Amino acid sequence: TPFSVSPLVTSLDPFNDGSLYSKYTFEGNGNDLKNNHNGSVSNVTFSEGKFGQCMITNEDVQAGLNTGINPSTWKNNVRSIGFLVYRVDNDNLSLGGNHALTQTQDTVLFDINNDYVRYYQIEDNTHTASTIFTSNSTIPVGEWSYIMATWTGNNIGDTASIYINGVLSNSTTLSSNFSFNEASSFSIGNIGVYNSKSGKFDTVDLFNKA
Repeated sequence: TPFSVSPLVTSLDPFNDGSLYSKYTFEGNGNDLKNNHNGSVSNVTFSEGKFGQCMITNEDVQAGLNTGINPSTWKNNVRSIGFLVYRVDNDNLSLGGNHALTQTQDTVLFDINNDYVRYYQIEDNTHTASTIFTSNSTIPVGEWSYIMATWTGNNIGDTASIYINGVLSNSTTLSSNFSFNEASSFSIGNIGVYNSKSGKFDTVDLFNKA
């Protein structure tokens, strides 16, 4: 059966188990339709997307949505994140993250780098204890793709996975324990610092299960 993203992104309970934690559909704003983690947007525009409107991040500025979801909330409540995203060109694209320039440890980042999805959990800025892995399949330019990252926990031995359009693309086990004590609030369209690249984000969903 071909993968259909519609049931995932149009429902407030796509798995019929209450696992959806936050939903951002970018209908002209950064509101959370599920759990009132309403965010603030900067350097973005809104235009026609796959379902309703989408958020378009501007090039070479720090752009996107700051969800306001703090590190403690992220650690205790989020186990999966799904991005319905459209690459407009061959540039790398930041999907989301909670990195801060002043922090020394504990961050999670998701991006598209050299056409592949990368999943980071970094314990410190020197990367001495990190989990970094990539998808085995690429994200095409000029079409919508649904990228989901999952993790069973934040400790050594927990499993992290990347799915692309409903198909498992790669998985690994975490190599360190992560507390996220020094991370910033989670952002969409950038990794918390550094400039963004242009891309379209239609829907981003956070779940409390892997």
